[in-house]
Amino acid sequence: MQYDSVVIGSGVSGMSAALLLARHGRKVALVEKQPRLAPLISRFRRAGVWCDGGLHYVGGFHENGPLRVLLRAMDLTDLENEAVPMRPDARDVVGLEEGNAILLPIGLDETGQALAHAFPRDRAAIDTYIGNIRTVLRATPFTNLDLHPEKAEFSSHLEVSLDAVLARTGGGAYLRRLIDSYGRYLYGVPSSHVSLHLHAMVLGTFYESAHTFHLGGDSVVGSFQGALEQAGIEVFLSTTATGVEVENRTIRALRVRSRGGDAAVLECRDLISTIHPKILCDLLEETPVRRPFLARIRKMPETISAFLVYLKVARVPALITQSNYFHFNPAAGPDRSFAVLACDPNDYGSGNKALCIMRIGWEDSGKGCGNPDSRRCEAETDYSTFAYEEYKGEMTDGILADFYGVFPELRGQAEVVKTATPCSLERITGTKHGSAYGIQ
Repeated sequence: MQYDSVVIGSGVSGMSAALLLARHGRKVALVEKQPRLAPLISRFRRAGVWCDGGLHYVGGFHENGPLRVLLRAMDLTDLENEAVPMRPDARDVVGLEEGNAILLPIGLDETGQALAHAFPRDRAAIDTYIGNIRTVLRATPFTNLDLHPEKAEFSSHLEVSLDAVLARTGGGAYLRRLIDSYGRYLYGVPSSHVSLHLHAMVLGTFYESAHTFHLGGDSVVGSFQGALEQAGIEVFLSTTATGVEVENRTIRALRVRSRGGDAAVLECRDLISTIHPKILCDLLEETPVRRPFLARIRKMPETISAFLVYLKVARVPALITQSNYFHFNPAAGPDRSFAVLACDPNDYGSGNKALCIMRIGWEDSGKGCGNPDSRRCEAETDYSTFAYEEYKGEMTDGILADFYGVFPELRGQAEVVKTATPCSLERITGTKHGSAYGIQ
């Protein structure tokens, strides 16, 4: 089978790459090892409720925002009708251990004002922080579409860590730890390891706007699926990439194998990989790619892993209706933090949506489930082992204890319908060790 381009991985990046190539006249194949498109963001149903996977809310979806413009460029305009704005006065609620809550509204300036109200002694530092984010957004072509990509200059923001910037602003330790914890949930890296640029590109777009979708990730997958079919892209589901063929240092083909065991060769001129870079390294072992390059990628630390608890409740607490809730305990560290994501009480026609409670599984998810030596949550481990079930039970009990400490009215009124460990995420999505955002 001959193609111009083959794309490995059918997440949002893979589907976008395939669609953009096809729109420019390429004959494209899209390869996905799972039996459905975009397994990370697709929803699943348990006990009569829908559970959102990896897509809970998006930033940059305001009018003429970068995400909206990109979707229009791919003719995915039907998603605009599926978008549901988060609460304008509290798109995110940040709960603190003292029982206080910070309501973060839509808007960059408004977010700064809410933080300054909560931390009046840090007002000058917060103004500088918000100003830095605005500067990055204006200097980056993706978030400022008036800029010419080749004339943009934002390298200085890539060279300095968020931690260094926050230290220079003079903000208090409590504020800095809160911003650090907040970022870890949304891009998976501590402030000492993330650049000001990446922090602003992620959190800045959420500060400017925040939306979810009527059917969660299924709205996005459904829109892409129709567009892929219309563009004539051949999609290979339940198909694993097994190797890359190279001739005279030029890509010649991708070898694949179906779940039934049938092997095939997809000849192509271009190969686009959107899978975890360490998995790509395995495919490149037989090619002329330099060994030190592959070794360097394999040694790169992972972003955080996630442990998820899906909770069926009779009603969503008013505090987190159409909002996300992030609970931080700066004194106790990130191990006691948790997030309740994309809460919305709307009935979607076939059952309410479960609350998705997330806790960081570990900081560098290459280390393993809690104990680097236990190997109780590794990809090759039997998921029915006692140690694995014990780990799931301990994590679930700890998360629920902290959750009910904030929302005691739900104690006895909620049912756990599903839990997902980092190993579950690795098995479903193909990420190494269940890392939420790939390598750091």
